[in-house]
Amino acid sequence: MRLLLLFISIFITSCTVTPEENKREVYYVQSAGASLPVIIAGADVDDVILFVHGGPGSSGLFYFYAPAWESIRKKYRMVFYDQRGSGGGRGHIEKSSITVDQNVKDLDAVVASVKAKYPNSNIYLFGHSYGGIISAAYTSVHQSKIKGLMMLSPALNVVDLTTRISDNMITEFIDPYLARTDISSESRKEWEGIKQFYLDNVPLKLDSFIQHNSYVSKADIIQGFNQYDEYSTQLATQLASEPLLEPIIWGTQVDKILVLLDQNGESSRDLETDPIFTLNKITVPTMLITGDSDLVVPPQSSINAFNTISSISKRAHVYTESAHNAFLEHPVLIESDITSFITDNP
Repeated sequence: MRLLLLFISIFITSCTVTPEENKREVYYVQSAGASLPVIIAGADVDDVILFVHGGPGSSGLFYFYAPAWESIRKKYRMVFYDQRGSGGGRGHIEKSSITVDQNVKDLDAVVASVKAKYPNSNIYLFGHSYGGIISAAYTSVHQSKIKGLMMLSPALNVVDLTTRISDNMITEFIDPYLARTDISSESRKEWEGIKQFYLDNVPLKLDSFIQHNSYVSKADIIQGFNQYDEYSTQLATQLASEPLLEPIIWGTQVDKILVLLDQNGESSRDLETDPIFTLNKITVPTMLITGDSDLVVPPQSSINAFNTISSISKRAHVYTESAHNAFLEHPVLIESDITSFITDNP
């Protein structure tokens, strides 16, 4: 009887085992005082997608369960990590180390760790937002280590970005919203005040980006781009039985990292003219994805910078009815474009 019960127990366990694409390796990479958490999961293949998160100050681990990535992991191995001072990142770091230069060095340490575990890996970077500038900067000086570069709404030129934001926010959302006749007087008054904030902040500074992000959140909800909130709610439920992600700081560190980036001179970062990390040095296959309704990184800012990349194999996609988090808003489309890019650029 005991043997029968044992057999039943083993059988049930084998039937409820974690799907192959969600099995993961978890470890920390040490880099210049920072302890960076890394998750590797997905198909047992050589093609690897390394997700470089944005924020800045958000969390790569936070997006592990995003539907787009769950589907992608059935085809490819994926790597998620948290940058220094962000999410589940730990260690003793200097405030002066919060820079693009150090983020590039940290990413190189993560890439080295992946190569050490899987020597035959073909690594494709996928940089989102601030992660886009890190990924592009990395690619410009370490092309031999990766097979391709994919970017979603990348902030490649901070000067251009901060110059465009106020006008983009007013013309693309605030003025059309105030022109509506179905909004309340309270909401009208609120957005007239917000419009004045943007009129007074041209160009927008990195330290003003904190306020800008809060206004974008309001605008996205009005426009129906509430996938981030839905995902956060879903993930909170997931965490009840997911000890792996408990150490992540869910409040994120965006405010702190933005202030430090500003203090460390990153407000003037421009990869179109940067003496070290110059976009025209990039020759590996490159893909840009941006959303037509992105209020965080205006699409034209990403496109203009992308056009200076020297790669022969380049493709750009502008998603309609899409904001800043296309992998949450359009998971099927993201999966299709990523699969096509990797298939065409082996």
